[in-house]
Amino acid sequence: MKRVRSTLLSSAIVTLRERGHYDAYLAKLPAHRHDDIQSLVAGVWIAMPIAMDHYEACEAIGLSADEMVAVGAAVGHRIQASTLSTLTRLAAGAGATPWAGFGIYDRLWKRMFDGGGFTIDKVGPKDALITMAHLSFARYAYFRASFRGVHLAGIEIFGKKGYVREMPTRSPETNLAFRASWA
Repeated sequence: MKRVRSTLLSSAIVTLRERGHYDAYLAKLPAHRHDDIQSLVAGVWIAMPIAMDHYEACEAIGLSADEMVAVGAAVGHRIQASTLSTLTRLAAGAGATPWAGFGIYDRLWKRMFDGGGFTIDKVGPKDALITMAHLSFARYAYFRASFRGVHLAGIEIFGKKGYVREMPTRSPETNLAFRASWA
Protein backbone atom coordinates (compact mmCIF):
# COMPACT_ATOMS: atom_id res chain seq x y z
CA MET A 1 0.00 0.00 0.00
CA LYS A 2 1.34 3.40 -0.97
CA ARG A 3 -1.24 5.93 0.20
CA VAL A 4 -4.71 6.28 1.69
CA ARG A 5 -7.36 8.87 1.01
CA SER A 6 -7.66 11.51 3.72
CA THR A 7 -11.44 11.10 3.72
CA LEU A 8 -11.06 7.90 5.72
CA LEU A 9 -8.89 9.58 8.35
CA SER A 10 -10.72 12.90 8.55
CA SER A 11 -14.09 11.16 8.91
CA ALA A 12 -12.69 9.05 11.75
CA ILE A 13 -11.26 12.11 13.48
CA VAL A 14 -14.60 13.95 13.30
CA THR A 15 -16.32 10.88 14.72
CA LEU A 16 -13.76 10.52 17.51
CA ARG A 17 -14.33 14.18 18.39
CA GLU A 18 -18.11 13.75 18.42
CA ARG A 19 -17.78 10.74 20.72
CA GLY A 20 -15.47 12.53 23.16
CA HIS A 21 -12.27 10.66 22.25
CA TYR A 22 -10.38 13.41 20.42
CA ASP A 23 -8.21 14.54 23.33
CA ALA A 24 -7.20 10.94 24.06
CA TYR A 25 -6.45 10.48 20.35
CA LEU A 26 -4.23 13.57 20.24
CA ALA A 27 -2.44 12.45 23.40
CA LYS A 28 -1.55 9.15 21.70
CA LEU A 29 -0.66 10.70 18.33
CA PRO A 30 3.06 11.57 17.99
CA ALA A 31 3.50 15.31 18.50
CA HIS A 32 5.23 15.70 15.12
CA ARG A 33 1.96 14.51 13.45
CA HIS A 34 -0.41 16.97 15.12
CA ASP A 35 -0.11 19.58 12.36
CA ASP A 36 -0.51 16.93 9.64
CA ILE A 37 -3.67 15.56 11.23
CA GLN A 38 -5.20 18.87 12.26
CA SER A 39 -4.79 20.29 8.76
CA LEU A 40 -6.37 17.32 6.94
CA VAL A 41 -8.94 18.05 4.29
CA ALA A 42 -11.08 15.37 2.72
CA GLY A 43 -10.22 13.97 -0.68
CA VAL A 44 -6.41 14.12 -0.84
CA TRP A 45 -3.88 11.30 -0.69
CA ILE A 46 -2.06 10.81 2.61
CA ALA A 47 1.39 9.23 2.89
CA MET A 48 1.52 5.90 4.70
CA PRO A 49 3.65 7.07 7.67
CA ILE A 50 0.99 9.64 8.58
CA ALA A 51 -1.82 7.12 8.17
CA MET A 52 0.02 4.47 10.18
CA ASP A 53 0.56 6.95 13.03
CA HIS A 54 -3.14 7.80 12.89
CA TYR A 55 -4.22 4.16 13.19
CA GLU A 56 -1.66 3.48 15.88
CA ALA A 57 -3.03 6.40 17.93
CA CYS A 58 -6.60 5.16 17.41
CA GLU A 59 -5.49 1.72 18.58
CA ALA A 60 -3.80 3.19 21.66
CA ILE A 61 -6.97 4.91 22.88
CA GLY A 62 -8.26 1.55 24.01
CA LEU A 63 -11.84 1.72 22.75
CA SER A 64 -14.07 -1.31 23.19
CA ALA A 65 -14.71 -3.49 20.14
CA ASP A 66 -18.31 -2.23 19.97
CA GLU A 67 -17.16 1.40 20.07
CA MET A 68 -14.61 0.77 17.31
CA VAL A 69 -17.30 -0.78 15.10
CA ALA A 70 -19.59 2.18 15.86
CA VAL A 71 -16.84 4.64 14.89
CA GLY A 72 -16.36 2.72 11.63
CA ALA A 73 -20.10 2.70 10.92
CA ALA A 74 -20.20 6.47 11.45
CA VAL A 75 -17.25 6.83 9.06
CA GLY A 76 -19.10 4.65 6.55
CA HIS A 77 -22.17 6.87 6.79
CA ARG A 78 -20.03 10.00 6.28
CA ILE A 79 -18.41 8.49 3.19
CA GLN A 80 -21.83 7.47 1.86
CA ALA A 81 -23.04 11.03 2.21
CA SER A 82 -20.37 12.22 -0.20
CA THR A 83 -18.91 9.55 -2.45
CA LEU A 84 -21.80 7.10 -2.49
CA SER A 85 -24.73 9.45 -2.96
CA THR A 86 -25.61 8.03 -6.40
CA LEU A 87 -25.54 4.47 -5.12
CA THR A 88 -27.61 5.47 -2.10
CA ARG A 89 -30.30 6.95 -4.35
CA LEU A 90 -30.21 3.84 -6.56
CA ALA A 91 -30.56 1.55 -3.56
CA ALA A 92 -33.45 3.48 -2.08
CA GLY A 93 -35.37 3.75 -5.33
CA ALA A 94 -34.77 0.47 -7.10
CA GLY A 95 -34.79 -2.14 -4.36
CA ALA A 96 -31.14 -2.97 -5.02
CA THR A 97 -29.26 -5.40 -2.80
CA PRO A 98 -25.76 -5.25 -1.32
CA TRP A 99 -24.55 -7.13 -4.40
CA ALA A 100 -24.97 -3.85 -6.31
CA GLY A 101 -22.55 -2.22 -3.86
CA PHE A 102 -20.10 -5.09 -4.21
CA GLY A 103 -20.29 -4.53 -7.97
CA ILE A 104 -18.61 -1.13 -7.59
CA TYR A 105 -16.25 -2.13 -4.75
CA ASP A 106 -13.24 -1.89 -7.06
CA ARG A 107 -14.03 1.72 -7.86
CA LEU A 108 -14.56 2.51 -4.17
CA TRP A 109 -11.31 0.75 -3.21
CA LYS A 110 -9.33 2.81 -5.71
CA ARG A 111 -10.86 6.00 -4.31
CA MET A 112 -9.74 5.08 -0.77
CA PHE A 113 -6.51 3.11 -1.18
CA ASP A 114 -3.50 3.35 -3.47
CA GLY A 115 -2.39 -0.27 -3.46
CA GLY A 116 -3.52 -3.46 -1.85
CA GLY A 117 -6.30 -5.53 -3.28
CA PHE A 118 -9.40 -7.53 -2.49
CA THR A 119 -11.67 -10.34 -3.60
CA ILE A 120 -15.37 -10.74 -2.99
CA ASP A 121 -16.75 -14.24 -3.14
CA LYS A 122 -20.43 -15.07 -3.13
CA VAL A 123 -20.89 -17.77 -0.50
CA GLY A 124 -24.69 -17.63 -0.44
CA PRO A 125 -27.56 -15.55 -1.85
CA LYS A 126 -27.16 -13.07 1.01
CA ASP A 127 -23.60 -13.90 2.09
CA ALA A 128 -20.24 -12.63 0.88
CA LEU A 129 -16.65 -13.23 1.87
CA ILE A 130 -14.56 -10.07 1.46
CA THR A 131 -10.82 -10.70 1.58
CA MET A 132 -8.34 -7.83 1.52
CA ALA A 133 -4.60 -8.22 0.97
CA HIS A 134 -1.56 -5.97 1.33
CA LEU A 135 -3.51 -3.69 3.65
CA SER A 136 -0.92 -2.21 6.01
CA PHE A 137 -3.52 -1.22 8.62
CA ALA A 138 -4.75 -4.80 9.15
CA ARG A 139 -2.31 -5.15 12.05
CA TYR A 140 -4.43 -2.79 14.17
CA ALA A 141 -7.48 -4.12 16.02
CA TYR A 142 -8.93 -0.61 15.74
CA PHE A 143 -8.74 -0.67 11.95
CA ARG A 144 -10.16 -4.19 11.69
CA ALA A 145 -13.12 -3.36 13.93
CA SER A 146 -13.79 0.08 12.47
CA PHE A 147 -13.51 -1.19 8.88
CA ARG A 148 -16.01 -3.87 9.86
CA GLY A 149 -18.30 -0.97 10.78
CA VAL A 150 -17.66 0.72 7.43
CA HIS A 151 -18.77 -2.47 5.68
CA LEU A 152 -21.82 -2.76 7.91
CA ALA A 153 -22.83 0.79 7.01
CA GLY A 154 -22.39 -0.11 3.33
CA ILE A 155 -24.79 -3.03 3.61
CA GLU A 156 -27.32 -0.90 5.45
CA ILE A 157 -27.46 1.54 2.49
CA PHE A 158 -29.78 -1.01 0.98
CA GLY A 159 -32.18 -0.94 3.90
CA LYS A 160 -31.07 -4.37 4.99
CA LYS A 161 -30.15 -5.62 8.42
CA GLY A 162 -26.46 -6.36 8.08
CA TYR A 163 -24.02 -8.61 9.85
CA VAL A 164 -20.26 -8.42 9.39
CA ARG A 165 -17.76 -10.52 11.27
CA GLU A 166 -14.04 -10.76 10.95
CA MET A 167 -12.63 -14.04 9.68
CA PRO A 168 -9.14 -15.41 10.32
CA THR A 169 -6.45 -14.94 7.67
CA ARG A 170 -3.02 -16.46 7.14
CA SER A 171 -1.29 -13.08 7.32
CA PRO A 172 -3.17 -10.92 9.85
CA GLU A 173 -0.46 -8.23 9.73
CA THR A 174 -1.44 -7.33 6.17
CA ASN A 175 -4.60 -9.24 5.29
CA LEU A 176 -8.16 -8.89 6.50
CA ALA A 177 -11.31 -10.88 5.79
CA PHE A 178 -14.98 -10.31 6.59
CA ARG A 179 -18.01 -12.52 6.24
CA ALA A 180 -20.90 -10.22 5.37
CA SER A 181 -24.54 -11.24 5.37
CA TRP A 182 -27.87 -9.48 5.40
CA ALA A 183 -31.55 -10.14 5.92
